[in-house]
Amino acid sequence: MPVLGIRKASLLDLPYIYEICLKTAFEGKDATDLFSDKWLVGQYFAAPYLHFDIGMCWVAVENDYPVGYIIGVSNTCEYEDWLNKTWLPKLQKLYPHRKSSVSEFESFVLDKIHEFHEPNTELMKYPAHMHIDLLPDYQGHGLGRKLFEAFSQELKNRSISSLHLGVASGNTQAIGFYKKLGFQKLKDLGGALLLSFEF
Repeated sequence: MPVLGIRKASLLDLPYIYEICLKTAFEGKDATDLFSDKWLVGQYFAAPYLHFDIGMCWVAVENDYPVGYIIGVSNTCEYEDWLNKTWLPKLQKLYPHRKSSVSEFESFVLDKIHEFHEPNTELMKYPAHMHIDLLPDYQGHGLGRKLFEAFSQELKNRSISSLHLGVASGNTQAIGFYKKLGFQKLKDLGGALLLSFEF
């Protein structure tokens, strides 16, 4: 019988995390057909978090195999400084072209890789941020809430009292989930919403 749970992430989980990221990347749905390189979206939206601060990363598991994750940082400004100096230069060499013939979404990710990330002064009040993704078959089992509880406890342990996240406007299921957790809308960015949470 399958056993569901959560545990701290390890670098050995990266292959699964790349796959989960791809299969939930398009408003919570599978984005496989939108990328010519199946690793690309995870190279930007998932893997760097484990390399920057794996202590802020957990996985939801079935029989110890990852089926979802929560990844994030306690200090977004420090993370973006590291991203600019350490992670993105390597990705820019690996992915020198900014346009994709496959999809606008792939071009968007390539653009993000080639951007310089400046601190958003509007978000200084909410220093932490996170991403949470679960494969569709594992949603609705309480795993998302457990992941968030683990992440929140670690933030409290680090004396961080607030966080933010971005979510695609079309991902109504995720937006509903975040509202149930107590997130509030900070700003409508057009194709995305910026949400905040305070302990």
